[in-house]
Amino acid sequence: MGYAGIDIGGTKIMVAMETSNGIQTTRTETPTSLNHLVEVLHELLLPLDLCEMDGIGVGIPGVVRRDGTCWAPNAPSIDNIALSQELRCSWEVPVFVDNDAKMALRVETADPSMSDLNSVLLVAIGTGIGGAFKIHDSIVDGYRGTAGAFGWMRMHTTTGWKRWEELASGRALDNEARRLGLFGGDELMAAARQGDRMSLNAVDHWIEVLGSGIASLISSFDPEFVLLTGGVTSHGTWFVQRIREVIAGATSPLTRGTRVELCRYGQEAVARGALWTIAHAVKGGG
Repeated sequence: MGYAGIDIGGTKIMVAMETSNGIQTTRTETPTSLNHLVEVLHELLLPLDLCEMDGIGVGIPGVVRRDGTCWAPNAPSIDNIALSQELRCSWEVPVFVDNDAKMALRVETADPSMSDLNSVLLVAIGTGIGGAFKIHDSIVDGYRGTAGAFGWMRMHTTTGWKRWEELASGRALDNEARRLGLFGGDELMAAARQGDRMSLNAVDHWIEVLGSGIASLISSFDPEFVLLTGGVTSHGTWFVQRIREVIAGATSPLTRGTRVELCRYGQEAVARGALWTIAHAVKGGG
């Protein structure tokens, strides 16, 4: 008996499982095909008895359409797939699929320390950029369920108009690293923290674009609190201090005091949020 939560990202999968020792997580790379994805998920869930499970929650970098299919352009293995139906058929257990940022926001704001907040904005920085907004205990879905697709905001550059996530996502940081002959964004961040001038300039520019976009969201939504999640947030205090400086200088005057923090569960927020969501859905009867 028990629950599991799955975070399917553009480049990695994370699974959070209820065990006798508490919630344990494991991760691996995201497969490129649906069949391989189901096989990998089955292997990750081996510590649990699928036949005895009460439910599995799945967070995706996109939305579930009204016909049950996923819109997830940054995760090709599940794009246009009725994922919940596929997984139910494979595992014969209740499965609930929803947007990853909404999953993370649910579990983060379930903490008693967040109970008095009326409006919380979450920004997820991964392969793309997404997010969610909660106001008066309800997460905003939008008419088509795509509220929070922040990465599609447009920004003008010297080479023309581009989507925000093309300029400020984790993938954009990886691209900048490769331009400098480095393996990826983590290596670029490490070099910047060690004082390498070219790396620091590249990271500062990336943070400037990312922070400017977040500042625009803060000015538009006027939240009490902002949460940041995604792979790049693993760089902790160094990262968040720099992005706070950009945000403070770019928001509207009345929103400059908005608190900006990293998610309490860090990179595990989506997987834990998926677990929390399915557990409450099953226990609550829907």
